[in-house]
Amino acid sequence: FEKREDGVKLLDHNAIESAVEAYANKDNHKKAVEWFQLLRATGTPPRLTFIKHLINLSKSNAHRAVKWFGVIDEFGLEADVECYNAVIKAYKFAKDPNNAIEWFNKLKAKGIAPDVLTYTYIFTSFPMDK
Repeated sequence: FEKREDGVKLLDHNAIESAVEAYANKDNHKKAVEWFQLLRATGTPPRLTFIKHLINLSKSNAHRAVKWFGVIDEFGLEADVECYNAVIKAYKFAKDPNNAIEWFNKLKAKGIAPDVLTYTYIFTSFPMDK
């Protein structure tokens, strides 16, 4: 921790992101959110990588992934292909190809180039015939 001039402790982003990543690896959304709330309470803005972890934790909950994506705008950050991929992946797991394609179109509208994961999540969001 560092202290501001007024004595408020500033959280070290690297330590917090490490904690969130550890919780992400254990699929512990609740603990990751606690760390985010702690960061927010101090007025320390999150880095994009921190929010990416939270979006990725929502892989089985598309609504939650979209909610976390909204935090990017809230803090004036710019989403990248990984952020969009995380939301598209959430719709893939939700078996919702229409919304996956909608987010793919949002990605393209922002001028962000899709990558191999983007296409993989889009293609695999459609049900396969047996």
